[in-house]
Amino acid sequence: MQRFLLALGAAATFGASSAGAQTVLLDDPFSGSATVLNYGLFTNWDVLNGTTVDLIRSGDYGISCVGGVGYCVDMSGSTGPTSTGTLQSKLAYSFSAGDLMRFQVQVAGSQRGSESDPFTAFVNFVSSTSVTGVRFAYGSDIVDGEDAMFAAGERMVMSGPVASADPFTIWSISFTATTAGSATFGLATSTMDNIGPVIDNALVSRTGSAAVPEPQSLALLGAGLLALGYRRRRARLASAP
Repeated sequence: MQRFLLALGAAATFGASSAGAQTVLLDDPFSGSATVLNYGLFTNWDVLNGTTVDLIRSGDYGISCVGGVGYCVDMSGSTGPTSTGTLQSKLAYSFSAGDLMRFQVQVAGSQRGSESDPFTAFVNFVSSTSVTGVRFAYGSDIVDGEDAMFAAGERMVMSGPVASADPFTIWSISFTATTAGSATFGLATSTMDNIGPVIDNALVSRTGSAAVPEPQSLALLGAGLLALGYRRRRARLASAP
């Protein structure tokens, strides 16, 4: 089941994120050694059954990857008029209650003069998970989602059209887990031809929550330190000649 299916474009103010140390779980520039149509040997991704994608070296077929170098992926493979593509991460990434999870990828149009293509980024929850602070971002446009409980197998989805001339723009989904769990991440297009959105530089990160003492706790800590200092001072006075 899919939830949070959104049409992008509504703007919102980006709020403060959770404090703590960030761990990069996946940083994938989709490297390769040559352009391969209908490619399926990704290190970090499975191409789901019945779909195809193309691994493209920058400059081939009129496609420029990020920075004009390296490799990227045409999300619509080259198998004919029903060529759709879906990638899903091979690994399920775990998180604890309070962790901030972020999934992002750079997405561009087909760069070949076709019509706009549909594109979807999704989080597939492997275990039942409760989340808060959901945010979907397309460049500087940000939409806040609702707090929710997801059952195992449910998806959080971000979806919208990508025009053929659209430059590379970061799409991202982030949420704070309120229960421990794990999730895979995915990308898809349902365009029905051999030319689809182009993706590059996928990233998954986890930021652990950092507990901040409440004012009452800070006050008690200060009082305790003062008392300790007083006791030590008395001890020095008592031992003086």
